[in-house]
Amino acid sequence: MEELNFLKRYKGPSDHWIGLRRESSHHIWEWTDNMEYNNTLAIRGGGECAFLNDNGVNSDRIYINRKWICSKPNSYVYSCQLCPH
Repeated sequence: MEELNFLKRYKGPSDHWIGLRRESSHHIWEWTDNMEYNNTLAIRGGGECAFLNDNGVNSDRIYINRKWICSKPNSYVYSCQLCPH
């Protein structure tokens, strides 16, 4: 929860993709490096990509444009990209 509060404090007014995705609602959540998500935080919604908003972590369809939270400042991708396994 501490990490979530930190991210929410600095995310600004926009929602941001956070690098978690799944093939469908019947699959597990994975990070973009294919590591399995440990379910520390609940992810709401039935979408394929997780994003951070003011209420926590939610999911949406891959075609919704949002900024990314990345390791490099000002390095944004405007859509969720499912990486091939």
